[in-house]
Amino acid sequence: MIDPTLEYKSPSNLAIVAAFTRYSTINFSFSYWFVDPPIPTEPPTTTIDPRPFTPLNCSGAMDLVFVIDASDTMTAERLEIIKSQLIIAIDQNGIKWDRYDYDNARIGIVLSTGFTPGEPTSPYRYNDLKGCPTGYNTLYCPPTVISTDDLKKAINDIPFYGGNNNDIALSMNISLTGDYEGFPPSYQIFGDQIFNGYGDRSSVPNAMIVISGADSSQVSHASNLLKLAGIQVFSIGFEDLPISQLHAIAGNPARAFSTQPGNLANTIRKICTGDFDNFSTITSTPSTSISTVDPRPFIPLNCSGEMDLVIVIDTSDTMTFERLEVVKSQLIIAINQNRITTDYFREEEMAIAHVGIVLSTAFSPGKPTNPYKYYDIKGCPIYYTHCDPTTNLLKEYIENIDSMGGINNGIASSMNSSLKGDFQLTPNTGYTFGGPLFGGPGDRPNVPNAMFVISGPDTSNVGPISNELKLAGVQVFSIGFQDLPISQLQAISGSPSRSFSTYPENLANTIGKICSGDFGSTSTINSPTSTTTATTSATTTTTKPTSSIPTSVTPTTAKTSTTTVDPRPFIPLNCSGEMDLVIVIDASDTMTFKRLEVVKSQLIIAINQNRIRTDYYLQEEGG
Repeated sequence: MIDPTLEYKSPSNLAIVAAFTRYSTINFSFSYWFVDPPIPTEPPTTTIDPRPFTPLNCSGAMDLVFVIDASDTMTAERLEIIKSQLIIAIDQNGIKWDRYDYDNARIGIVLSTGFTPGEPTSPYRYNDLKGCPTGYNTLYCPPTVISTDDLKKAINDIPFYGGNNNDIALSMNISLTGDYEGFPPSYQIFGDQIFNGYGDRSSVPNAMIVISGADSSQVSHASNLLKLAGIQVFSIGFEDLPISQLHAIAGNPARAFSTQPGNLANTIRKICTGDFDNFSTITSTPSTSISTVDPRPFIPLNCSGEMDLVIVIDTSDTMTFERLEVVKSQLIIAINQNRITTDYFREEEMAIAHVGIVLSTAFSPGKPTNPYKYYDIKGCPIYYTHCDPTTNLLKEYIENIDSMGGINNGIASSMNSSLKGDFQLTPNTGYTFGGPLFGGPGDRPNVPNAMFVISGPDTSNVGPISNELKLAGVQVFSIGFQDLPISQLQAISGSPSRSFSTYPENLANTIGKICSGDFGSTSTINSPTSTTTATTSATTTTTKPTSSIPTSVTPTTAKTSTTTVDPRPFIPLNCSGEMDLVIVIDASDTMTFKRLEVVKSQLIIAINQNRIRTDYYLQEEGG
């Protein structure tokens, strides 16, 4: 027998060995095997969607449990962002909760938290699929979440207790098994399981979304149990949660997402739609994660729907008459642009806003400022005990706000009276502010509360009242101009994300952002002309007005202007005297609705600034 002859050919990675003998009948023996390509040691990047999963039917019927890390590893700051992003995700994905409609969502929330600082975390049943808060007797509990608004309020009210040793695995497991023994040291009883418990509908798909900071718990066992129970698990983590742990939580890399807190709503949108073409949330490493939404999140106001809003306006000497005129006209533009409706006769057929106005003003020049209830939240002007509020009435009263001046602007006092009221007589005037706006007549208990503070220079101690408003569930937004320090703006709102430094002529744009949460289509924040004044991820920016908005008070400094001299003299109009004037206005599609609103407001400013009078009864007196 001769040495075997080796012949190797490899179509389709097939290796063949043939053995031959010299004198006997040729015998063949073959052995063959398949050779696979090398397994990559590095995980592939996921800039496209190579990892399919079944998207959640978020706008339809689903039983979904959020497991949220609320421990020290998450931090209070990140938890605030997560809460606001969850509320945005509810609106973006059409998630609805209606106790009378079977074909929409039920949302449970489990927190991984301690109950005092430094305490080990344990599962905390915050809301179950029946809509019941913490407590183990869910069979007979009266649900507190029966609508989408209730759900958003519950999310907004999630507490931060902290706690060490985040244990996401335990919270995932107890959601499925329940617990009646509790865990040391608090021994808080979780109660029945949430999945397959009361409120879980047998014919509706079950899913879990885990949102976590750093975690090293043994999650694989809980993940497998959930998978065997038919529950899809999605994991969303941030830069301090390793990709390997994210994969272990979800049990499938296709359902594991590493992103930034400010991009959470976009990530949930991917989970709901399965659409990875229009977003950029998923990446293989946190270092390449990018955010396509505003990095300074807050809960946008539902300006075209239900909200109870108080506007606190500085009308003291620090605001100046000229700036106040611009502020008034911009507020009217904002009402029109954001479809803010206060018509009482439409309340039964549509969601409307209740708007109150408090002025920081004096009652004569040179006097200290005091809070002045100009328009209460049930829509009544001052001294009216009963009224029939309309949107036109609100705009009329905004237009008629007087600049009564006053020294020592005290925004904190006006914010305080809006929440607590004040029955003390104002010295030298006999004026009494009266009862509060928030919590008073016209303030609806199930409607979100918000406050706009619009101010010039102010040095009052706003920190305590800002915290009290936050605890009362009132979102505060501060809008200031170039003479109000950024630090005071942030102290007023209690959050850099709700602090806006701009120009008076850009006020309507700023309010538009507060109403929409959209920082991409308008230019108040992060515009090319903006200069960042804070270095944290949640920054307040100072901006200049966009070129499309005429500047009526602050002289323009745009470098593109070519009319530095007057090569074309004309006879100025005697606008404060006699003239017969016709104004021809383009109101076609070429003007656009938004520009026309600006034009209208600027015309009103021009009438006031140039003392244009059309009062027929003054004609005989001249001018």
